[in-house]
Amino acid sequence: MADIILQEAALRRREKILEIKDLEFQDTILKFSRFLEESAEKRKRSAAKASAERAAEQAALSRREVVLRQVSAAKDAVRALESQLRDFQRYKAFMQAAAEQSHGLLPTPEALMARHELLQATSTSLARECAEAEQALDGARLERAAAAADGRERCERLHLQLLLVQLACDRAERAAHGLLARTDGLAAQERCGAADGESGSAAFDIKARMSDACAPMALVDGRAASALAAASPADQTVALRQLVADLRSVLDGGPPAPASGKGLALKQDARVKGPSTCVIG
Repeated sequence: MADIILQEAALRRREKILEIKDLEFQDTILKFSRFLEESAEKRKRSAAKASAERAAEQAALSRREVVLRQVSAAKDAVRALESQLRDFQRYKAFMQAAAEQSHGLLPTPEALMARHELLQATSTSLARECAEAEQALDGARLERAAAAADGRERCERLHLQLLLVQLACDRAERAAHGLLARTDGLAAQERCGAADGESGSAAFDIKARMSDACAPMALVDGRAASALAAASPADQTVALRQLVADLRSVLDGGPPAPASGKGLALKQDARVKGPSTCVIG
């Protein structure tokens, strides 16, 4: 019995020990859980810090590259300025030497610069005037070409008109020769006392041919055929002989032959009445 009691007491002590160990184990688990949570938070903070540090480092590297480029650009600018300074110093020395060698005409570099600017402005003005002169010359060439083309066209038209007048003069001369023969025959019939009907028809034929013969001559000296058509057969014969002489003179390249007597009076009468309009067929 005493053994059982001792065993029960020992069992209760073990149970308490187990409970205490269990509580200790739970406390350990709780502490370990908090440790894990704290470790996770620390890892997060460490990772965030590392990321921030890497970003800062990258930004620092970028700024370093920018600064290096700026420093390099500044060095290049300094070298360029030093080169310009050397050029300016050489140019200053040259200007001073040129001023000294000008024998008082350009006593200072400023006077030399003013003369240079004046010459440059004069050169620019001359170049502009030269360009304007070239434009004017081009315009004159175009006008000359247009005038030459117009002159050639007018010469061609005048040459064509001259050919037409020459052809008309040839026709008029042939008609005039026929009229002379016809008027000579009519004059012979009048002297022999021919019939009035034949004389009238012959006179009408002469007037018709006279109009055909005188129409081309209006292109040469401006006479009107109506003045000759109203004249008598004898006057027409005289005028016709003068017309033949004029046509021959014109065809030979000279002025119309001088008129005399009835022919001159008929020409003056034709000029007073004005030139007639003639169309060459």
